[in-house]
Amino acid sequence: MYSKVVTQLDIAPTIAKIYNLDYHCEGKVINEVVNKYKGYKVILLIIDALGFSQLLNNLKYFTSINLLIRKGLFYKCLIYARYTTPAIATILCGRKPEIHRIYKTGDVYKTYITSIPEYLYDHGFKTTVIMEAEGALTFTNKVYKVIPVSNRDNIIEFDDEIINALLKIYVENIDLIVAHIRTLDKYGYNRNIILNLDEKLNMVFNQYADRLLIICGDHPPHNSKDKYVPLIFSSLI
Repeated sequence: MYSKVVTQLDIAPTIAKIYNLDYHCEGKVINEVVNKYKGYKVILLIIDALGFSQLLNNLKYFTSINLLIRKGLFYKCLIYARYTTPAIATILCGRKPEIHRIYKTGDVYKTYITSIPEYLYDHGFKTTVIMEAEGALTFTNKVYKVIPVSNRDNIIEFDDEIINALLKIYVENIDLIVAHIRTLDKYGYNRNIILNLDEKLNMVFNQYADRLLIICGDHPPHNSKDKYVPLIFSSLI
């Protein structure tokens, strides 16, 4: 069902190549993605605790993601961290945790590494980060726009704010948007939770039908020993 096995290291250099840039890191460019989607504006949606086997087992409920898989390129993607902060850092900089050394949010301020949204912004592209406030604010003055979302116990409400920000910013014609969705990590793979999330994702995917949609898990569920997450590159038009 999936094309081949890749790693989270490969995401950042592949995004750079879509914009005809070379981003030097530990990862490799996924050439078939670039050949298919070069020149697209990109939405990178990182879904917390979206594991590879968990997605496949619940694909009939993830109708929006299922459509992206059928229209695009689908990979089994190796992870290098089992927790959110180092995993997202790896996705955004193409380096393993022992290289980027970002294990908690504050570590970002100590690193010399330029992440892919920062790198694109340095090369004249409009980039935006939408995520939990503490993490989002580490990108202040390093990207075109930061949209911090306050943390709270009600993660469904939190994700609603993320989704609303995504829908609202469409008119600004951003080149790269990075957003982080947390529902599954908090509430698990309950059918009603999945259907609620799927409805929100469907709104985003339809709004951004003209963009390259990249969907990736940061890590599988914490109670899983799996080492893979799904990685999808797709556009609805």
